[in-house]
Order: sequence, then C-alpha cells, then structure tokens
Amino acid sequence: MSANPLEAPLAAPVVTPVNISVTPGSTDPNYQFTIDYWPKRRSDVRVFFTQTGPGNPAKPREVEWIATGLTGTQQIVIDAKVGVQTNHLGNPANGGKPAEPPYILTVANSSRTSGPADHLPPPIGDLWQYSIRLVDGGKDVAKMIDPMVVIDHDP
Repeated sequence: MSANPLEAPLAAPVVTPVNISVTPGSTDPNYQFTIDYWPKRRSDVRVFFTQTGPGNPAKPREVEWIATGLTGTQQIVIDAKVGVQTNHLGNPANGGKPAEPPYILTVANSSRTSGPADHLPPPIGDLWQYSIRLVDGGKDVAKMIDPMVVIDHDP
C-alpha cells in the first residue's frame, strides 16, 4: 500500500448517495406521510459509464439510496418512472437490469445500491428518471416524488 493516501486503491466502488427521509404528516389530505430526498439538483446525482478500461476510480458508478424514518412495515419503492424509459442502471451479469426491480428499502434493509450504468450514454449524457413511493400494507401513504440520475461518460 502506498504511503500517500491519495494513491491508495479504493476499498469499495464509489457511489453517489441519495438520502430519502420519511416524516409523519402531509400537506396533502390524501396522505399520512411526507417523503423527501437530497440532493435535489439534477446534476448532483450522477454516475459514470466507461466503455473500455477501468475508468477513473474517483467517479461514482452507482447510486446508493439511504432511507431514514421508516417504521413498521413501510417500504420505499424505487422504480423507473412509468412511460418514460427503461432502467439504465443494474447488474451487467443480469443483462444490465436491476437484480430485483423495483428497488425496495425497508426498516431492516434501509439502503440499496443501484448497480452500474449498463450502456454508453449519448454525447451529452443520459437521464434515468425514476419514482420514489412510500408504501404500507400495499397502499401509497405519501405523495410520490420523481427524481433522476444523470449517466455520464468517463472520461
């Protein structure tokens, strides 16, 4: 191992974290809870795809969703936004598809990684638009939110 920590190999794949919070109460009378996420700016949630070679080890290859505030049997359900496009994140060994679409977060398993981008984006990058829902007993208990992931080239 190198004496310079900047030259040390990475211990784990670099991820872009997305924090999802669940709080009781809602401004919408149809729901009992509110879900929110951070970062919110479109360009802040970014993963990189490298066509050949190892790529830059400092650039994130996956998104990691981290939920806080879940209780009981609540689940965060993360899925491709209906009618927009297919998921471009996932396990290459599984044809580039997520291992268990949709991604599910629970009290016991409150974080999940996306898997790497599965294709080379167009010259200006690509977007994966997805929805985050809070479900309890098969029913949505918070208003759905629609963030996105930017898939970009490395280099």
